[in-house]
Amino acid sequence: TKATPWKRREKLYLAGGAFGIVLWGLTSDPLTALITSLAVIECALVPTLEGVWNDPEAEPPIPWLLGGLASVPVLVSLDHWTLANALQPILWMTNNVIVVLLILWRRRAS
Repeated sequence: TKATPWKRREKLYLAGGAFGIVLWGLTSDPLTALITSLAVIECALVPTLEGVWNDPEAEPPIPWLLGGLASVPVLVSLDHWTLANALQPILWMTNNVIVVLLILWRRRAS
């Protein structure tokens, strides 16, 4: 696959991730950095969802499914549930399931 130049929004997502690191350094609060970084990840998921919507055959569902399932043992093994501990694996699992369902739904519709 030929690499394409970065789009403006992709640069914004990268800047958002860097902003999360800066916030972490300024506030010394890892939860602030985590939430900022996860918000950026959610924004960065949008191009993937658009790509799946437009060409569902381009994305294989199995890696996304495995990525979502990988969060299950993380969640099961948490001995102390806090937002900081659970938010990232829950979000990854949810994102991956959404992508898998969108791939399957769009493939079935075409």
